[in-house]
Amino acid sequence: MKIKLLILSSLLSTSVYADVPEPSSKLIESIVRAEPLKRVAPKYPTSEVRRGHEGWVKLSYVIEPDGSVSNAFVIDSSGRKSFEKSAMNAIKKWQYTPAIDKNGNAIQQCVNSIQLDYSIDRDGKPPGVTGRFRSKYKKILAAFETKDYEQAGQLLDGLSESKKFTLYEDKLFWQLKGYYHQYLGDEKNALINFNRSIYRISGVVDESQLSILDNIFILELKQNLLAEALSTYATIEKTENNQKTLERLKPYQQKITALIDSEKVFSVPATIGERGFAQYKLARNQFELSKINGQVDKIKVYCENKQNTFSYAADSSWTIPESWGECSLYVYGAKETAFDIVELPKSI
Repeated sequence: MKIKLLILSSLLSTSVYADVPEPSSKLIESIVRAEPLKRVAPKYPTSEVRRGHEGWVKLSYVIEPDGSVSNAFVIDSSGRKSFEKSAMNAIKKWQYTPAIDKNGNAIQQCVNSIQLDYSIDRDGKPPGVTGRFRSKYKKILAAFETKDYEQAGQLLDGLSESKKFTLYEDKLFWQLKGYYHQYLGDEKNALINFNRSIYRISGVVDESQLSILDNIFILELKQNLLAEALSTYATIEKTENNQKTLERLKPYQQKITALIDSEKVFSVPATIGERGFAQYKLARNQFELSKINGQVDKIKVYCENKQNTFSYAADSSWTIPESWGECSLYVYGAKETAFDIVELPKSI
């Protein structure tokens, strides 16, 4: 039995198995992006190998002007702390060439995200599912068909507690969770779980995953996650046999772009999760927080070539220089703190 680690790049763009990880978005014009010099391979935890467990970890990190990695943290994972620890230990030792600005100066490259997959090569056999998983999977589908969502939820809980997933089973599990929450009208958790399922096993998004991407786009649109929806649309553009889907979604993509460029204010509800932060991809460069129920401590902004941390002050707004490029927002505070992220037009 051989162990292999597969590295997938880019959280919301087409992922590929590659020897060299790519940043999750491109730097602004005239900037040369960092290139990897040294990658320390993550260690596959021995305890997980013995049990036949596979898993994945999504990480965000900053590449410093000297090429070292800083500010690494886990965005999401399949749920095993041993994999998260292994991934963090490895990525902190990675080394890059520095990103270079148009004046030839080394700068930070702040928007970098990568996924590490822990996979066991079972003597070249194709990925599949165990008989136990298949039996539970069919029962959950049957419960969906009869609209017995209570039973479906109980079966999913039982499947989750076993946590003996191969990556292929993991993909199917998160899809089931996504559909379950969607049937219940919980669109937020449906989106979270569909996103967890979309890049399992094959890094190339193919026709079989097109319906999930379609679902993700609509859920992002309904939740006002405009920048995320545009990224998903760009991914669909790279997917095989996408013509009918693009034709149907194109008007929505155009409306999103028009809204972002308009003078209208729009907001998105957010909640600080178990990891102590809420993540949001900004569509504009000016924002504020409102309707806070709980405690917000600080705000971190990771942009393409700049990062900054702000202490939170009530009734404040923040403007990010456009030269920083596209930005992701991380709001830290007490778990379960709810608030709205309000994106403001340039005229305000």
